[in-house]
Amino acid sequence: MLSDFATFDEAYHATLLMLRDTPDHEDAGYKELWAHGFMLLNPEQNRVNSAARAVDYDYADAFVDYMLSGRGIFEQKRALDQLEAIKPGSTNFAPDNPAASYPGKIAQQMEPLLAQLRAERDGETGAGGAGRRGVLHILEHIDRFRDDAPSTVEYPCTLALHFMVRVGKLITVTSMRSNHVPSVLCYDVYNFTAIQAHLAGVLGIDPGAYCHLMNSAHMFARDADVVDATLKERYGDRD
Repeated sequence: MLSDFATFDEAYHATLLMLRDTPDHEDAGYKELWAHGFMLLNPEQNRVNSAARAVDYDYADAFVDYMLSGRGIFEQKRALDQLEAIKPGSTNFAPDNPAASYPGKIAQQMEPLLAQLRAERDGETGAGGAGRRGVLHILEHIDRFRDDAPSTVEYPCTLALHFMVRVGKLITVTSMRSNHVPSVLCYDVYNFTAIQAHLAGVLGIDPGAYCHLMNSAHMFARDADVVDATLKERYGDRD
């Protein structure tokens, strides 16, 4: 069972505290939680309130636009230009092949995904209408073998997003192979709950619970000062 939280701010600080108090992994300079996750009961409450861990939500909104920009190279280029204008030097991750990018992968799967979710919404999938096939795959086996990608292009940290219509709401489960908790987790949860809200809007239903599962939730020794400052804001001086 996952721990439930009303807001991501609560889930983030609880995860960060648990991770901070975990022993270093074999003195290798990092801490790690295996198979860790949480459930957000109110996914629209998807922001972190912290001066020590400031999140650039203008950049996060622009990244959502990028992920939903489609498979076309010109649409992706416009979205990347917007990201670059907000945070110069932040777009080196994007592959030259638009089909290999987050938006390319999402766009290729969007029509069948929506068809599946509409069938679930309308009770047309059998088993009482409880379909389980609304999966949006991000990490693909071909990603391991791309030899045309520059070294700056990241091997996707996201495995998949699974969407299910339950009791008239869109439930979402995100599976991550890897998540850097102090910084990247804030953006991932914001981005994927925004996609959840987008799809729910297209379907004409409300978002339901959001679950975030991480095979490796980690931090590095270099993160210690920011992590301590972030936790001090929330919990005060505690060991």
